[in-house]
Amino acid sequence: MTSVKDRKGIKGLRLGALLAASLLWLAPLQAQQDSTPLHDAAESGNANRVVALIEAGAEVDAKDAEGETPLHLASGHGDAATVRALLDAGADVNLRNIAYGSTAIYYSAWYGHMDALRALIEAGAVVNDRNYSGTTPLHYAAWYGHTQAIRHLIEEGAKVDAEGGGYTPLSRAAANGHDDAVRALLDAGADVNVRDDSGYPGLFRAAIGGHLSVIQTLIEAGADVNAKGYFNRTPLHAAAGNGHADAIRALIAAGADADAKDDGGETPLHYAAESASDGRE
Repeated sequence: MTSVKDRKGIKGLRLGALLAASLLWLAPLQAQQDSTPLHDAAESGNANRVVALIEAGAEVDAKDAEGETPLHLASGHGDAATVRALLDAGADVNLRNIAYGSTAIYYSAWYGHMDALRALIEAGAVVNDRNYSGTTPLHYAAWYGHTQAIRHLIEEGAKVDAEGGGYTPLSRAAANGHDDAVRALLDAGADVNVRDDSGYPGLFRAAIGGHLSVIQTLIEAGADVNAKGYFNRTPLHAAAGNGHADAIRALIAAGADADAKDDGGETPLHYAAESASDGRE
């Protein structure tokens, strides 16, 4: 699990993480204004200090400049004792931050902090909550491949095929090559051919990245190797356009149409040629 010693990951949650892969990689950010000593104690996972500050009158749901409470930060840090101390003191488990409307459960799902996740759900965190982009906690767990978090969220009622931020949990896991996460979602009943807002199923997203093990898992689960998305592009177009030879072979072996044409009349071979001319693999 990722260790959070400052707010680089927590504040990354406000950068539009589910809008583009480039924004999902955490980058150091300066400390935010208006944080309180309770925020600092919660973020560092100091449960004893959290209790002492609350007993001294600290406001348990105080918000910093980004609208984050100590519970948001503790949930991202993953220290369950700190999370429970805040909850026992009456912290609102479903308060949202300002920029993206994310509650504390998103933070624990993001990092796969299971003890914190369980504590939040036990305290009434809404597992099918949607932040301002329509994303659910399950999307966050799937994007980062936190298989235990995925299974627990689904056991607690998370909708396995929920769409949000333009993606489904399956397409998010597939796009990042998380085979175990893909299997967990499929085992829970995820539709292998469900399409995201761009009209593409998980197999297309896996093919873009050349994630061979995920491609094979999806094919074994019945994925349509010739499913067409926007511009009538197939997974084979995606693999060929990014120079992923092993993925190309796996798709063709599974019956992908090597002569499929997109809206511009281009076949996967055209895509492969363009990829080679661009100097890509």
